[in-house]
Amino acid sequence: MMLSEEGTISIWLFIMAGLWMWISSCLIVNIWLRHTWARLRLRTFWTIIVLIPILGWIFYAGFFRVPKATNINNQSSSYAVGGD
Repeated sequence: MMLSEEGTISIWLFIMAGLWMWISSCLIVNIWLRHTWARLRLRTFWTIIVLIPILGWIFYAGFFRVPKATNINNQSSSYAVGGD
């Protein structure tokens, strides 16, 4: 429980709040610095979502992905074509 016998808030509340703020801050910095391809509305939306403890972090990890780059190399040209 968050209250001690004296009725004061325990240190665990401050530790959990600090951990939540640290993780959320790291994710927000990641959104704004690494995902420059995303529009302003999308980054603002995910900034608000990430502030929801645990659930927001899971949604961010599952849905906010960098688009995959397409492979421009023609892989089929490296194989021998023809037969005997």
